[in-house]
Formats: sequence, C-alpha cells, structure tokens
Amino acid sequence: MVIAVRADVRKKAGNRSPDILPDADIDEAIQGSDVIVQAALNKFNWTTDDPGYYAVKEISELFAAADILSRFQDQQDKSIEEFERAKYLLKLLQDNFSATTGNEEQSNIITIVSPEFKTYPKNPTAVYKRPYGKGEAVDDLVSLGLGTD
Repeated sequence: MVIAVRADVRKKAGNRSPDILPDADIDEAIQGSDVIVQAALNKFNWTTDDPGYYAVKEISELFAAADILSRFQDQQDKSIEEFERAKYLLKLLQDNFSATTGNEEQSNIITIVSPEFKTYPKNPTAVYKRPYGKGEAVDDLVSLGLGTD
C-alpha cells in the first residue's frame, strides 16, 4: 500500500504544475520515501487503523518532497529543511514505536560477539599465567637473568 499521497507531495514540493513536475516523478519519489519509512520502522503493512499512520504518511510525504525539491536549484535550502524535519519525526516514531503501531514490539537484530580467549592454550599468543595466581611464567626467567633481551 502506498503511504504518501501524490497531491499532498505536490503541495509540499511547491505546487508546481504537471508540465514542470510530472506525476511519474512524484510517484517515483513516493516509492522511495515509502521504502525509507517502512524500512526504518521495520513495518511494511501500514493501514489507517494504525495509531501512527498519519504521522508515517506525513514523514513519507516530507521525504518525497525533499527529494523533489532537491532537483530544483533554487529550492536546495527548502529541500534540506524538509529532509531534516522528516528525519526528526522519523526518529520520534522510532523511539516510540510501540505507541505508533499499537503495542507491537519493534524487532531489532542483536548480534552477540564473544571476546577472544585471553588464556593459553586457546589463545597461543597470550602470556602463560602460572597456576594459583603466582605471576607469569616469564617472571622467574627474568629474575634468573634468562629473560627476554
């Protein structure tokens, strides 16, 4: 389902006539902006029943308008403003995702990385520690004058 509305995006992009700004260009910008919002929130089936639907619609329209405005040289500042506003609103929705979607859990991928082994035999480059915490094996060699040079 398309989230942003073409007529609203056209208004946000300066209400240019279809001769200057064809509907196909607006539709292309909408497709991109919808994907950005859906991917950022990890929800791809937005409906009008969702509590945050109209906020998501506004964000998608702002991203699409920013994309269209960036194509016109005299509208670069306005494009940046719309883009920053859309990013800000999207961050608010991400931070309050459960309220936006009606108590759904946001699914994030968590990667757990175990640290490398710090002891000998699993880590052959680790310094060998003597049992019962009596220092390193190298300490005795250094005290005898046989240590590293």
